[in-house]
Amino acid sequence: MATYKVVINCCSGGFDLSIAAINRLIDLGYTGRICDISRHDPRLVQVVEELGEYSWGTCANLNIVEITCPKYIIINHSGNEIILDRNTDEWIDARVIKCPAHVE
Repeated sequence: MATYKVVINCCSGGFDLSIAAINRLIDLGYTGRICDISRHDPRLVQVVEELGEYSWGTCANLNIVEITCPKYIIINHSGNEIILDRNTDEWIDARVIKCPAHVE
C-alpha cells in the first residue's frame, strides 16, 4: 500500500518555515510562493527531514505524518494542525503537486 508524507504544524502559532528551510527549498528547485507550497511536496518533506527543528519558522513545530489515502485535509485549530484523509473529491490529492511555471 502506498503511503504519502505530509508536513503539518503541531503547536499553536501556525505553519511557518525558517530562512534556512526556504533557502533549501529554493536549492531544490521550488520557485513558487512559500505560502502556496503543497504540504505533501516531496521537496518540503525532504527539507523538514533534513533540517529537523531548524526547518521550523517562528512559533512552529513541524512534523511529518504518513497517510495511506492520497486525499487529505488539514484542520487548523489555533495554529495546531491535524490531518484527516478520505476518498472524496473535496479533499487535497497528494498525487498532485502544485508546481508553478518558471517565470523569468
